[in-house]
Amino acid sequence: MNKKRIAACAIILCTMVLSACGVKSTRQLKQIAKSQYGPATVISENKGQNYNSVVLEDKLQGFAYTISSGTSNVYIDGSSLGEWESTSCDFGIRLKEFAIDNSKDELNRICSQYNATWQPPDYYSKDVLLWIFVPDPQDAKAVTEECAKVLQQQNVNNRMDGIVIFAKDTNNQHLGQAELPGCSYH
Repeated sequence: MNKKRIAACAIILCTMVLSACGVKSTRQLKQIAKSQYGPATVISENKGQNYNSVVLEDKLQGFAYTISSGTSNVYIDGSSLGEWESTSCDFGIRLKEFAIDNSKDELNRICSQYNATWQPPDYYSKDVLLWIFVPDPQDAKAVTEECAKVLQQQNVNNRMDGIVIFAKDTNNQHLGQAELPGCSYH
């Protein structure tokens, strides 16, 4: 009998905790963004019953990113126990896009000197900023370090520290890498 009471109390407690979860307000989302990424201005917001999506403009570098909060229903054996909130943000993606867009001309100039090409990864990775394809492996260190130094100029407040630029040969084999902020090849 005691086990049934404990189980019933646990389910009631879970229901109360989950019911207390809700979509975060614009103010809460802005506070989260500020604490993680720095000051930002709200550009727009899109609210619904189960979501709130806020577009912010980064005050340090001027690019836009989105932070969102949404809820999903939680069911166990067909019974609804309430809602579960989740928060997501595309700051990292937008910061990397911004850095590459602002460095594109210089990256093209450097790569053309070595007959190399560059591209962002064809999948999302929080750690990889760029792939550089080098036809002559002897040039990998120089071209990678030069490109890393250009991209380091976009690393305001060290928000891209730890991001990597990979050098690959034309057969897509890894040759080496440079990591921000140091930019040294290894």
